Amino acid sequence: MPMPETFGSQPPLELIRQLLETGGFYVFPKLQWKNIHDLSVIAACAPPGGGRQQMSARLLSQFRMIALPHPSEGDVKAQREALVNAAIGIYNNMSRNMLPTPAKIHYTFNLRDLSQKQKQNFGYCKTMKLTVEAFERTPLLYGDFLDLNAPSTNRLYRPMQNVAQIAAILEEFHLRNSFGSSGASSATKDMSFFQESVVHICRVSRVFRQEGGHLLLVGLDGTGKQTTVYLAAKISQCELYRLTITRNYGVSEFREELKTIFKMCGCSDAQKVAFLLTDSDLIQEDFLEDINSILNSGEVPELFDKEEIDGICIDIKNLAVERELPDTQTALYNFFLERVKANLHIVLALSPAGSSFRHRCRMHPSIVNCCTIDWIDEWSDQAMLSVAQMSLAKLDFFQTSGGFNSGNQPDIPVVHDVSVLESRQKALKAALADSCVHIYKNVRIMSSRFYSELRRHYYVTPSSYLKLMKLYSLLYSEKLQEILQNRDRLKNGIDKLSEANASVAVLQKQLVSLGPEIEVKTIETEKTLALLKEDQAAVEEVIELVAAEEKVMTRETQIVQEYAQVR
Repeated sequence: MPMPETFGSQPPLELIRQLLETGGFYVFPKLQWKNIHDLSVIAACAPPGGGRQQMSARLLSQFRMIALPHPSEGDVKAQREALVNAAIGIYNNMSRNMLPTPAKIHYTFNLRDLSQKQKQNFGYCKTMKLTVEAFERTPLLYGDFLDLNAPSTNRLYRPMQNVAQIAAILEEFHLRNSFGSSGASSATKDMSFFQESVVHICRVSRVFRQEGGHLLLVGLDGTGKQTTVYLAAKISQCELYRLTITRNYGVSEFREELKTIFKMCGCSDAQKVAFLLTDSDLIQEDFLEDINSILNSGEVPELFDKEEIDGICIDIKNLAVERELPDTQTALYNFFLERVKANLHIVLALSPAGSSFRHRCRMHPSIVNCCTIDWIDEWSDQAMLSVAQMSLAKLDFFQTSGGFNSGNQPDIPVVHDVSVLESRQKALKAALADSCVHIYKNVRIMSSRFYSELRRHYYVTPSSYLKLMKLYSLLYSEKLQEILQNRDRLKNGIDKLSEANASVAVLQKQLVSLGPEIEVKTIETEKTLALLKEDQAAVEEVIELVAAEEKVMTRETQIVQEYAQVR
């Protein structure tokens, strides 16, 4: 029921009451009165409580009331003693002990949940006898993917109690599907299959193997909801469909995508489709109106126009003839909707943080009533340790190929035993993995203290832990490259110095061998210099004589010129 307004009225219900009391209603925008004839209204509702609103007495006065109480335990137990007793006991304990709270408003249970549980049990009973002890063991893991090479329709649904075996199968399947696949995101390419992740994958894949099974995944962002759905859809051979959000995306675009999904599930080439919706996809709350209708009745009113319905009927007409259905538009379209109900799986991955989740559960009760709920809690210490070990396994702390010491420096001890290096590396990785878990736990404790002291949330999710591991790996790689580059530069410098010292030694040897020759050359050079000095003195004397004679000749020339002028 819709939530009451400030003054207690519920406009949709008041419109129904007006129709029943007056036999019609006004049509906008012309405000014309329309009388409705030959109309009978049948209403079905559950008692108020657990998020369900109280109906007004004015509306109830228009109906003939028939109360359908829950069947007694004695009536139900008489049908199937052992199995029914266990199922009813679980149902009664959950209804009595797991009461709805503001933080967990989805804790509302009805006979539909018991029916879904019985369907799962019946599927299990097809392969082996079910015992009471099987219910008492935890965790109870069932699935049909021990043989992933077989088609999904031919697989056996059976117990799977060996978590290590399931993890190995899932890891092999994941590697086979992600190798060379461009569709898988970086978040899904590196996965660690610890016990919690295996349990959630088994639950999701079990929902996908049921006709009309829908799922509500509740957990903080970054807890692995989308990764779990991605792998479970691959295992169940379901096509995973996501909305293509654009800038001006609205209700009309959303309905167009719903048409595409319905045709994928109901036409002649139908296939199983897992329609995943997250908080970021619900940009308008009106989207949940259509999702609520699909969960409750399997269809969206007035989704297809007449021409589209005619095309759908033509497409599935041959299939309808094989099943001997009437050749009418109504029968063909109902057959199309039945195929959609069987093949379509709605998956809502929502976060309980804030008030949006509680508001959506109150306004759209089918989200809780018609979905299998899987709450993804925080990872255990063993899970975080497993993820840390997987991240650190790719790192090589002792560079044995090339190494930090190539053997040219005898002063630095070198470990040549590979087994010793491996044991040291294993011990170092184990210590680092424990340190990462310890850091994450301390941050989580401090976030709780932060909330208790300041009343402000600081969410620490597994995605934060994964970012921590990626950051450490990145910093380690960068620092390792820096150290290796510095090592190479130092090695190159030492090599150059060694080459220079060798060249100097060769030159010294050459100088020693050329010593006597140099001495002889030195003596000869000194003698040559002495001779040059003697010759230089003789040359200087000649120069002086020539200069004196030049002066005499110059004087005589001057006298002759003067005498000639006088004459």
